[in-house]
Amino acid sequence: MNYSDPDTRQGKHRQPAGGRVLRRPLMFCSALIMWAGACAAPRQKPPAIRLSDIPFVEHLDHRNLKGTVSADTAFGRVVATSKYRRYDHGRDGGIHYWAGMDGETPAFILQEITLWIEGTQIPVPRESYARCGESYFQSSSLQFFTVGGKLGLCYSGGDGAGAHRLLYILDGRRISECLTENWMAVPGKPYPEKTWQSVKFP
Repeated sequence: MNYSDPDTRQGKHRQPAGGRVLRRPLMFCSALIMWAGACAAPRQKPPAIRLSDIPFVEHLDHRNLKGTVSADTAFGRVVATSKYRRYDHGRDGGIHYWAGMDGETPAFILQEITLWIEGTQIPVPRESYARCGESYFQSSSLQFFTVGGKLGLCYSGGDGAGAHRLLYILDGRRISECLTENWMAVPGKPYPEKTWQSVKFP
């Protein structure tokens, strides 16, 4: 399954106490994600399929390097978090590629993504984000969306040439697929074209 840029936004939002309501568009990515222990499908040019943003509330916990987003959706109350830790050379020095970085050493490592629907935790496969790094943990974000009647969670990270995003597609109350954006050279064209790679989970 392939997806293109989101270009549809729906619904209204309000500003509750203690949080920010955000409706940022899902971000581009120009870095190749190196999957750890997962097999990717062949790269293909995506057709025009629309992703619909879901208004959400975001809270950043700078002290604990944690971001939380929440939303009331047709699927129920959904909450997702991204947790970071600081780069440790003794632990991470053997990894030579980090998604989200343009060849540099990250300052922060994405340690965990968690997702809950109506209080039930939905496992997020760790291999899909195991090599995501950031210069500033505030530069990453989570966002909910819908596509084809299914709920999705987008992780956007990195900046500039290292920017990337992961799209998690749910089938009921499990993540069935993760897509990552890539750029691929096309013969006869002066610029690379955006493509998607899909990893399906049983």
